[in-house]
Amino acid sequence: MHANVSKYYVTFIGTTIETTVTNKASTATEWVEVITSLYGRTPTVVGFYVECAINKPATLQLCVDSKCLILQLLHMDKIPESIKGFLLNPNFIFVGKEVGDDVSMLKNKYGLKCCFTFDVLSAATSRCSGWLKIPGRNDSAFQKFEKA
Repeated sequence: MHANVSKYYVTFIGTTIETTVTNKASTATEWVEVITSLYGRTPTVVGFYVECAINKPATLQLCVDSKCLILQLLHMDKIPESIKGFLLNPNFIFVGKEVGDDVSMLKNKYGLKCCFTFDVLSAATSRCSGWLKIPGRNDSAFQKFEKA
């Protein structure tokens, strides 16, 4: 394993998730090559999240099936072309909460774009909006999800 790369194996509900944390372009490229070879020919959901620090995208988190990549953007010399190509691959659908905001930040700071995105918060609130407005209904769990 390269310096500045950490690999973790996390078990979640019986599934072991291989998580790679790096600021190395070569490691990101290796991850993209593996994911593209396994999933790049068919429509595939990619978990997508950007963590910010001082109003800048600090990490980009991508997860497909049981393989995740956490790119430490603030510590990278440059964003590899492999990541740019991965984000623009029309077979990958990048899914997250308020994903449009994350994509906008990545575009403004790093010039990154995504081909297809899907916002789960928007979908959940529009699909369940009638449910939220039932008189007398007090479901704080969903309301907290909506505000989160």
